[in-house]
Amino acid sequence: MKMMESFRARCVEGFTVGEKLGWTVLTALYAVWPIDVLPDPFPVVGQLDDLTAVVMLVMVWFSPVKRKAVGA
Repeated sequence: MKMMESFRARCVEGFTVGEKLGWTVLTALYAVWPIDVLPDPFPVVGQLDDLTAVVMLVMVWFSPVKRKAVGA
């Protein structure tokens, strides 16, 4: 749960546009990758990891856009 708390805090802080695009690409790759954390043949539980990935992506896209610091 500490990882989710950290993720939520990061969503409040915001992501750069590049980070948002990176999350989008990683989520798309995970969706088409044949290996899942929880295999899909298990009813409901199998789709839970896919749903979690999509929910996290939505949280990233609705988080504020963070600007890179000048000179960073």
